[in-house]
Amino acid sequence: MADAMRAMLDELMGPERNVPLDERTNRKRHFSDPDICKYFLCGLSPSFIFKNTKSADDVYRILGPYEETVVCDEQCKAEWESTPQEEKDKYGYEYDLLQLLEKLVSECDKRVKRAYERIDRDAEHPTFSPEDVKTLLRYKQQAVDLAKQ
Repeated sequence: MADAMRAMLDELMGPERNVPLDERTNRKRHFSDPDICKYFLCGLSPSFIFKNTKSADDVYRILGPYEETVVCDEQCKAEWESTPQEEKDKYGYEYDLLQLLEKLVSECDKRVKRAYERIDRDAEHPTFSPEDVKTLLRYKQQAVDLAKQ
């Protein structure tokens, strides 16, 4: 909790918020700083895009507590976007994002495959026999009749 509050204060007031005014360097962030979200620079931050989805667990498993350790800075993103593509290629951030997205797609494909296998398995072995279905329908009708009374 304290780390989250510290990160929020750093984002609002800057990392030098506790340094006395005469000792501040007022260093401007650069997109290559280690605390800048490289995926956000490239236009997609997976921890935010996949938040509250089934893929959020995959993102956390692959990246770890990534979103708690980085900052999504709009000024750095604008600086990144104004950088020539040849220089962007030297950093490799876009390639890293591509690798991450391929891993996430692979994980999602595995989940879909398992779901199809489960559906096929359940279709091969029906859970109710015809007698069970008749009994179930009879109980359902009795419930409707009792509800009307």
